[in-house]
Amino acid sequence: MPDSQSELRKRNLAFFAKAAPEVHLRFASPIGPDGASFSPPGPGKIPSRRFTIPAPDAKSLDRYTFDTISDMLASAIDQNIPVIDWPRTEQSFYLILLGVHHQQLIQRMLDQTQCMSAIFIEPDPAAFAWSLEHVDWPELIADVQARGGTFDFVFDPNPATISATIWRTMRFINPTCTDGAMFTAFAHPELARDLTARLGNDLALSYTSLGFFYDESLMIHNTHRNLSRGDARIFQRRHEDDPGCPVFVVASGPSLDDSIETIKKHADHAIIVSCGSALRPLLVNGIIPDFQIETENAGVSPLTRQMADEHDLSKVILVASTTIDPDVLPSFRDVVFYFRSSLSPYPVFAPSHASSLFMPDPTVGNAGLSLALELGFKDVYLFGMDCGSRNPARHHSSDAYHYSADAGDIDVRYDMQVDANFGGRTWTNHGLFMSIVNLIELLKIFGDGRNVRNCSDGAMINGATPLKPVDIDLSANAGMKRAAMQSLIETMSPFADAGHDTSWPGDTFADAVHSYCAQIREHLMQIDNYEDKSYQRKLMEVLQPPVAYFAPPPKGVQHGVNILMRGTLFCMLMFFERYLSRVAYHDDLKRFGDIGVKAMVKGLDLLERDAIERLGGSAPKAPPPLDTIKHDAGTRLQSPPAPSRNSPCPCGSGNKFKHCHGKTA
Repeated sequence: MPDSQSELRKRNLAFFAKAAPEVHLRFASPIGPDGASFSPPGPGKIPSRRFTIPAPDAKSLDRYTFDTISDMLASAIDQNIPVIDWPRTEQSFYLILLGVHHQQLIQRMLDQTQCMSAIFIEPDPAAFAWSLEHVDWPELIADVQARGGTFDFVFDPNPATISATIWRTMRFINPTCTDGAMFTAFAHPELARDLTARLGNDLALSYTSLGFFYDESLMIHNTHRNLSRGDARIFQRRHEDDPGCPVFVVASGPSLDDSIETIKKHADHAIIVSCGSALRPLLVNGIIPDFQIETENAGVSPLTRQMADEHDLSKVILVASTTIDPDVLPSFRDVVFYFRSSLSPYPVFAPSHASSLFMPDPTVGNAGLSLALELGFKDVYLFGMDCGSRNPARHHSSDAYHYSADAGDIDVRYDMQVDANFGGRTWTNHGLFMSIVNLIELLKIFGDGRNVRNCSDGAMINGATPLKPVDIDLSANAGMKRAAMQSLIETMSPFADAGHDTSWPGDTFADAVHSYCAQIREHLMQIDNYEDKSYQRKLMEVLQPPVAYFAPPPKGVQHGVNILMRGTLFCMLMFFERYLSRVAYHDDLKRFGDIGVKAMVKGLDLLERDAIERLGGSAPKAPPPLDTIKHDAGTRLQSPPAPSRNSPCPCGSGNKFKHCHGKTA
């Protein structure tokens, strides 16, 4: 270790300049955070927690994953391999540490978990500045790097934002090893309590956001069918070219009810973008939107069918993901398609990245704001973009489809509060909070030079100025709307007119599927040591978690194949790792690992067969109806045996199982 604090600071900053430039940028400046005011607290009680994912259930998983895990557990039962309810060892792929001022304690946790990814959280800038003079960061991180591991820093004080950042980091590095993630707090006890609750909820459901083969194959089929329409227009980004009039982006949060009259008053002076279910509240109140934007590939037909029966939609231009259900399209005269770069059709069909929307999810409201910014609008007004509700008993505008007789019972639950747009607090939930995070990120990237006003009485969206609907004045914009609409339409040329080929490369796709599956199969069958997680690194080199998540994928059929199949493969691997960590005795680890690999290879064979059968011909075939190939929600997995009562307890206490953890088993 360097002899002086100043030398250690120089060593640390030199290390971060190469290994983590964003950390160096934040703390290297002489006018940056100062650690002199920080006094490190004593270690005190150090809470730790393992975050685990629940056992798989038929409702949340596709059939390929569920059947693979079922085969795995059935073989474990046949071979009498005991399995317990908790991770047997302290080994953990992810280690999350809150507080950075105890080098010896941090080192102990790094050694104890043998983590492949260390995530350091320090919301106090003075504390991290102090660590630069007292903690030898290169020495701490050396062992992690020697294992081929990574490290990341989070400096945000908000527990919900921290949790979202951690999940994004895990999703980027390796989403299959989230089970058993270790969290230890050396400081900030209040934040630790809030963060523990938030992470527990978020990581428990992490596998539900990875995508599944069925959905991706359906989206390829829908995209091919939609683009084969002779009149299919393609969105074209033009975010530096202002159309010349304001735009209203209208979502269907509860506060939309109080904005209807304002929207109606200014309808001739602003282009109106209706987002998803906002279509009904607008139409029933006599407002015809100029654009209706949709993101989902399924579930849109009931709303549009109801609206087409009751209203004339011929003046509304549908802006939809290429993956939308083709049965929605006849309700609209004009359709403009955009690509979502995170989905499998993008690398196969997209003419260029300019035909995609940036961050159009997780809600259609995100897509609406993205559309407005990508089309170049300088003056943007958000209505009904509540991302939650002031009143948890209400979840949408009172005129939304969700409250109509056709919708049936809809259960929306809110479990967290955030700052509200016009002061106070408002309710939201995990999914809608991610919508807020992405809206803020979108405004950080495209917000310069824009005037974005949030007229919604819901969540505060940093980067959008709060503005009461009654305070809007667009009198200076009279007469600009028609020319703006004309300029927008002229930039969106038909897909066929641009010379794009809609023929399906079935043989090429089948070859790519076969090659991809062969790589995965080879890596699985080469695993010899299930405790050495370097095999995960090799698998991730093929599955490529960051591609199409943080950045658009390269063009090419092989990248479409990866996105098509990897969500299901991620889930197979995630639950394999879950059960592998719960094998009761070390001597059974290799047997169970081999059983798991055999089951995953069988599942991979079925995936390969179905992918080639559906997508290897002259045109993509629609997958069978989901309810015909999915297990009933009540289908249960068999439970492997627990250790016998007189066996040693797997925890290593030296007691018999019946006198230790077996008491509550």
